[in-house]
Amino acid sequence: MARSDFPFHLGPVQERPRALSILLIVMIVVYAFLAFGAAIAVYATFTSQVVDTTTIEQISLSRHFMKPLAVASLGISLAGALGGWGMWKWRRWGMYLFAAGALTSLAIELLLRKPVLGSPLHVTILLVLVVMLWGRWRYFD
Repeated sequence: MARSDFPFHLGPVQERPRALSILLIVMIVVYAFLAFGAAIAVYATFTSQVVDTTTIEQISLSRHFMKPLAVASLGISLAGALGGWGMWKWRRWGMYLFAAGALTSLAIELLLRKPVLGSPLHVTILLVLVVMLWGRWRYFD
């Protein structure tokens, strides 16, 4: 049952199974740590100077892919952490945000044809969440 603008809610209590609570807490914590690591990677890729003796072609090729991948990993991990928080608060945007992050990582890995961002894990978590929340979608605002 969706919430109204009234100061309190008189409907049935929105129950969250223990397994869903554990999954959401783990998601929030893990994706927050991943976002911190991705932020460090973004900072490192945008501020680093090349000191190797590699050729110009290799430098431009690696730089061409590292910056967008670092930014994408930051966005995907933030989407996971914020999506988990949104689902904890029974907000539909949380599920949509996490699904967008998981599908974005899947699309990037399909385009690159290499496992870079761990999309099988993101998609598996998304499928588990869909199964766990299937009958509780009416609780979401």
